[in-house]
Amino acid sequence: MITIIGGKFRGKKIKVPQRDEVRPTLNKTREAAFNVLQNLVIFPKMTALDLYAGSGAMGLEALSRGVLQSFFVEKSPKVFQVLQKNINSFSFEKGQAVAACRTASRWLNQASINEALYLIFIDPPYQSQEYEKILSRISEIPEILQNSMMVVESPIAHQFSLQNNLERIQSKQYGQTKLDFLVKC
Repeated sequence: MITIIGGKFRGKKIKVPQRDEVRPTLNKTREAAFNVLQNLVIFPKMTALDLYAGSGAMGLEALSRGVLQSFFVEKSPKVFQVLQKNINSFSFEKGQAVAACRTASRWLNQASINEALYLIFIDPPYQSQEYEKILSRISEIPEILQNSMMVVESPIAHQFSLQNNLERIQSKQYGQTKLDFLVKC
């Protein structure tokens, strides 16, 4: 189990799917990410999008810190069941936490995305080739407004190129994990 690090639900434990199914963001890395974000965003003005959600830890942490709404996208039906249980263990208002069992790219292509400032967590399987594809799609969606933030988790050796309207504002390394903080310009 992992715990929510800060905000309204600080200390609440959430379940993690079986080890071979996901690679959850460690408490220490998640805490570091949100320490950076607290200086970059105003959580109550943001909508979170937790792509490759797994347990939902990033989106749940964002809700705990006051985002308006959080969308969770997870493609594995088995992992999605754990995600649903985690969401249901909180006392969110109806529609505040919305989960979909789809691939990230399919969700981005088919979802009715409301015009908003988004806080987007991108953490595909490290061996995947989806980083640039997902970032490209996000850069094209006009409803994801300028000044929306992205947190991209990847292995330290992984490099990805950015679209013209995405800018890397910070990069942090935690063990073998790298967090890139991007903004949509």
